[in-house]
Amino acid sequence: MADYRLAEAESRFADLIWEHAPIHSPKLAEMTAEVMKWRKSNV
Repeated sequence: MADYRLAEAESRFADLIWEHAPIHSPKLAEMTAEVMKWRKSNV
């Protein structure tokens, strides 16, 4: 089985999900806008 590594942004996104799970997608989009400066389309 191949080893996989997440990119920095993917890792931060995954951490955000794990820290706030369970979380609904509208709240996740709101949080990523604040924390990561992402838009809803990025999520």
